[in-house]
Parts: sequence; structure tokens; C-alpha cells
Amino acid sequence: MNVTIDQLREIMIQAEITMKNPAELDSEVPLRQQGLDSLDMATFVFFLEEALGITIPHTEYKRLGTLKSLADALNEHGEEWAKKK
Repeated sequence: MNVTIDQLREIMIQAEITMKNPAELDSEVPLRQQGLDSLDMATFVFFLEEALGITIPHTEYKRLGTLKSLADALNEHGEEWAKKK
């Protein structure tokens, strides 16, 4: 899987997350420090899973703190997280 930080920002826009403009987010600063609350995170993960056709294991959520760490995790594990049809 090849996911970019810009793609993650686009998914945030589609999810209508009401924090600051996703284009202004620092990819290496934790999303919670940039205004993303737990409801925003749940919404983002839902839209992310739908957009990419994956299921992120709950055990991996701690790795998803920044846009960079999220992109890294998706690029490393996205194929194994892909929904089986």
C-alpha cells in the first residue's frame, strides 16, 4: 500500500473533521495536540478504513498518533489489514 500524508489529509476533509484545516497540520506533531479529539479520531479511522478498504486492528491505534506515523503504519501493514472479500 502506498499512502501519502496528502491522501490522509484529503480523507480528513471528506470526514468533515472540524478541527483546523488539515492542510495546516504538522505531520510529525500528535493529532491530539493539534485539536483532534477522540470522536474526531474515531470518525477519521472509520473514513480511513472505508476509503482504503482496510480494517485497522485496535491494537495498532497507539501507532496512529501523527499523520506520519499513520502513513508509515499503513504503508507497512496496509496489505495485511486489507478487508478480505
